[in-house]
Amino acid sequence: MNTQYSIKFFLIAFIILFSGQSIAQVAPNQDKKLKKGAVISQTAQKPKIVTVTTTQQFLDAIASNTTIQLKGHSFYISDVANPNNSSENYNFREVYDGYELLIHDVKNFKIIGLGKNPVRLYTKPDYGNVIAFNNCDNVTIENVDAGHGASKGSCVGGVFKIENTKNFYIKNTIMYGSGIEGITTDNVTNLVCTNSFIRSCTYSIMTLTGSKNIRFENCVFEDNKEYDLVNITSCSNVSFKNCFFEKNRTSESTSYSDYSVFKVTESSKIALEGCFVEANAADYLCNDEKSLILKNTEVNHNDFTKGKFKK
Repeated sequence: MNTQYSIKFFLIAFIILFSGQSIAQVAPNQDKKLKKGAVISQTAQKPKIVTVTTTQQFLDAIASNTTIQLKGHSFYISDVANPNNSSENYNFREVYDGYELLIHDVKNFKIIGLGKNPVRLYTKPDYGNVIAFNNCDNVTIENVDAGHGASKGSCVGGVFKIENTKNFYIKNTIMYGSGIEGITTDNVTNLVCTNSFIRSCTYSIMTLTGSKNIRFENCVFEDNKEYDLVNITSCSNVSFKNCFFEKNRTSESTSYSDYSVFKVTESSKIALEGCFVEANAADYLCNDEKSLILKNTEVNHNDFTKGKFKK
């Protein structure tokens, strides 16, 4: 398992170096109406590349065949969130305590943070996702640190919610709580998440529903809490390679509890290859032994109070 440990130490170094910025840091003042100053370059071939320095510039650049480069320390979405702020490819949906950003109907679209440190992209509403995507094709999120700001422990919305979409790529990105979970999918085909973290989420790690061809590689899932952690329903071809599941906790075990690290329902087998599962606490590793394929995967020092698999 030396290779596994090397990958793990590299990824941990990544998160220590790049996410050391205080989550509680207040968003910098931004001119909500400033639209000038965005640097736009167009090569002979698409996509268009737009470098933005304010949140409104980021919104104005959302379109198909576009790469948005985030230049700066952080972008606070709630600073410009209102129902009248919309375009052909984005709008704000009302949630219980504010508005969430919905990006829809884009193709060949990228959000890339510039610089060595992942760029913060965050929001305030506890009931909203940081960004929701619907009816998109070929989307990339790279070098971003996304979450719900300084709030902790009370969120109902997640980080990235992806619906009715295909070909979605997450690279070198941190998804953190208090969002309820890092990734939520519904009817998604071909999602690849690499070299990324989901950490400190309030109620789970991810929920995948009605989706296929989902792959996580060289990712760390750490310090996530409550209920079932990896929820997979009506999915096919879901795999984890060289991933680390560490220090995650479901609710405290009772005679009535029934929580698993992996809860798999009506799905094809989930493959874990070269993974490391350590220091987690749950009733079970998985609700169904036949639902997991463990290849060169170590499961050590966990507290599965009712057994590794539910019988």
